[in-house]
Amino acid sequence: MVRLTLILGISLASNCLSSNPDWDEAAEEGSSGGDASTSTTMDAPSSTTSAGTSSPSSTTAIASTTAATDTTSSGEETAASSSTGDPLPDGRVVDGLATLFTFIYDEAGPSTVFDVAGVDPPLDLTISATSMTTWTVDGLRIDAASTLTTVPVVPSRFGTQGFTVELWVDSQSPTAGLEDGPRIVAFEDHLTAWSNFHVSGGSGIIGLFVLVDESGDTDRFILDVEPGLRHVVFTVSATGELRGYEDGELEVLGMLPAATPMLWQDGIPFVVANASDSGHPWVGLLGLLAIYERALSAQEVLHNFEQGR
Repeated sequence: MVRLTLILGISLASNCLSSNPDWDEAAEEGSSGGDASTSTTMDAPSSTTSAGTSSPSSTTAIASTTAATDTTSSGEETAASSSTGDPLPDGRVVDGLATLFTFIYDEAGPSTVFDVAGVDPPLDLTISATSMTTWTVDGLRIDAASTLTTVPVVPSRFGTQGFTVELWVDSQSPTAGLEDGPRIVAFEDHLTAWSNFHVSGGSGIIGLFVLVDESGDTDRFILDVEPGLRHVVFTVSATGELRGYEDGELEVLGMLPAATPMLWQDGIPFVVANASDSGHPWVGLLGLLAIYERALSAQEVLHNFEQGR
């Protein structure tokens, strides 16, 4: 599935908001991304899990159910089940949830990662090279080059006013998470002129790259992350405010054009652990991936972190 990439016109300017000096040196100054500021707004417990090594011997397939919602004391909607695949973790925020992968092994589909958000149609991921992956108690470990892809989707599935990308992830790629580096997740197709967004991850660095204009330019926002399985979240509001969190704490703050999601290409796939041209393989552990069609609040991000994966 190796193809030549046609993604053009990517700009690495404007919004490197990292405390990492290597990124700060590489980034250009100026543009619309706001001040290069870092702030911590709340205390949160440390990550409670670490990557496992054993593959489950069996898992019972989950029958279709109807998603049940509850309300937490802070008012956010939560759910304990979904309409397809594996059960939704108890107590997670579901208001605006567009797709959710919990990376739980299912013997009914060992080459499939089921979308358990309860939104029709489900966007299940198909694993291209199962021999390069290992199911563990903490999720799916990508050991070598593989690609997980969905069917083409419309951008409105992931929000036209704002969006959130949420991960439980242990990024183990030795190369830096640069624009052309390993891709943890991407909403793009190499046959189009640009990507809607992608999250690139190297050892200790995870960055969000987002389409910002019709020329295909992107802005970037970078998090320095601690080793191990971490809760990493990027949110973009309807007004363009971007926030990046690690383990429930706000680490990155910037601005994007408010109309960013309205520029997104239609009918392209959702890709995990690589780019759609198979040219940006990523290795590491994925414990959870969720996309919301709105920006989660700081309280909601902390709530999901405290629920674990």
